[in-house]
Amino acid sequence: MTSPHTPAPAPLSAELPFQSDAPSIARSYLRRFAAGMLPTPLDDAVLMVSELVTNALVHGRPEITLRLAFEHDRLTVAVGDSGEGRLTCAAPPQNQPSGRGLVVVNALATRWGVSRTNDQVGKQVWFELA
Repeated sequence: MTSPHTPAPAPLSAELPFQSDAPSIARSYLRRFAAGMLPTPLDDAVLMVSELVTNALVHGRPEITLRLAFEHDRLTVAVGDSGEGRLTCAAPPQNQPSGRGLVVVNALATRWGVSRTNDQVGKQVWFELA
């Protein structure tokens, strides 16, 4: 994903505001962090981070955290929040205008998953792109 001459950036962790501009802020962090990636994987990653942060806003609770890491040509993105919500990856009915974020992540990510945060309150949704 990155050129052989471009060193991988150091992992990044950021708190995002629990407000409507959080997806935009997350996209900006990701674009700066992964500037050396090829355009298509970066576009996919930007779309997926936007979906995950939007889900945290709609279904979660403050605080939202964003974690970005590059290891062995693999980008890992994790979005955490303090909500207890359960996640499903089923496509909603055709007439429902939303609810397809995890379906998109499932289609584009190399791997993805959900885990509870360290204090068992809240969750972290993550994806990897190889």
